[in-house]
Amino acid sequence: MIDWPNALTGFCFGVVTTLMFWIPDRIRATRQRHAELWESWKVAMKEIELLTWKPETRNRDIYIARTRYPIDLWRTLLKEREGFHLLEQLEMAYSTVEHFAEKRSTKPPTASYLEFEQAETFWNDSRIAFANYSRGAQSKGYSELVQREQRRQFRRDFLRNPIRAVRESRSRAKQLKTFAAEYRSAGIS
Repeated sequence: MIDWPNALTGFCFGVVTTLMFWIPDRIRATRQRHAELWESWKVAMKEIELLTWKPETRNRDIYIARTRYPIDLWRTLLKEREGFHLLEQLEMAYSTVEHFAEKRSTKPPTASYLEFEQAETFWNDSRIAFANYSRGAQSKGYSELVQREQRRQFRRDFLRNPIRAVRESRSRAKQLKTFAAEYRSAGIS
């Protein structure tokens, strides 16, 4: 005969135990997938940034570079939106400059000169904004990588010799504080 209360209790404990391991695993996997997508987006940004600084680049070149990557998918999955907005602004700036350059060649130069100058200024500002964002993301990613490596090294050192590892980390923290105080007192911001 089946002991129903114990069977149901065992089933409930099994489900709860499974969920205790499954939910954190899913959260970790989602974070890792988003981190990989972010790294891929940074690679694409770097390629597009380098492409924008070539003088022979046109709007179709940006479009071709954009089609190499699943940027629309990244946009739906990543929380950070500023880079995608800057890319759209950059594409719009390229098409605007090309439009006014073509218009300027068909009309007298004096009629469309102001429009072309405004479009060129917008184009240059868009390139600079996208490049700054891309370089900032690359720099932030590198800083995070260095911090992760330092934490791993501290864990290894702590497992080998805990007292020495704590002393070294305290002395490093003290050195950083004195460096920061000197940095601020020198008036460098």
